[in-house]
Amino acid sequence: ETLTFEAAAGNEYIIQVGGNAPDYNDFYMEYDLNIGTEEKKSSLLPYTIELTSKQLPEDEDGLDYEVLAGEEDSETIEEVPEGDPLSSIFSMAEDEGDGEDSGDGESNPVLEEQNRMVETVMELARPFEDMNKGYVQNGMDLDAYLIESDSSGIHELNIANKDGLLPYVTVLEYKEYEDGDDVYKVLEEQAANVNINMSNFELELSSKLHMGLKEGKQYIVLAESNPFSEGNNISFEPYSLSSKRLVADPEDAFEPNDEEAVELPGSTFQANFAMPNDMD
Repeated sequence: ETLTFEAAAGNEYIIQVGGNAPDYNDFYMEYDLNIGTEEKKSSLLPYTIELTSKQLPEDEDGLDYEVLAGEEDSETIEEVPEGDPLSSIFSMAEDEGDGEDSGDGESNPVLEEQNRMVETVMELARPFEDMNKGYVQNGMDLDAYLIESDSSGIHELNIANKDGLLPYVTVLEYKEYEDGDDVYKVLEEQAANVNINMSNFELELSSKLHMGLKEGKQYIVLAESNPFSEGNNISFEPYSLSSKRLVADPEDAFEPNDEEAVELPGSTFQANFAMPNDMD
């Protein structure tokens, strides 16, 4: 078994080893059977601990949860929110207000905060190249890559790591919505490299995902540490991201008709939902 942890220079750390460590995978299944027992695991064979360390390179893009939250809110984030990082932080901002205009001409603080977070990601994102490599420095790190699509198609995104410790990767589409004088800037999640293991119903990361890119649109590929792992989610080795196009221009002849309806061409017609989040 392997456990990774982040060590800061000048700090002391204690490694505590016990035979009664809880098994989180079996905790809920065996809880009812173990009530009232305090049996500790033991072994006639000695255990071995090997401690290795590596100083990782400086963060490539300067983006992490604290930067995303802003200077005033950085001290309030004690741990990474579960699930999609952007939507989690947006929900944190929404908890502070209902987002409605005060009606007296004053600015909307929730809207401004959401726009600022999206703008921060777009500004710090590095261009997505044919081959992209980076490190997940710690549990707060976020690596953003910008795709400016010059054609429409379905692409396969391949994710690799020499240690097998894949990053959690999400693909988000940049969109703007207008509501009167207000402009909402959002990053809508399109895909993530998460699968459900049907044998134990646990969430696992996949080495591939598919993303639909539209011509003239902007997308963010976001990589971070595995939020579903029990402790071992930081690798000494870099991860790599690469993509290849599988299908060119897969949309039907009626696009774009996500928001504006088109006249029915007849009593029978054929269309598709080739692109993520498509609506006809």
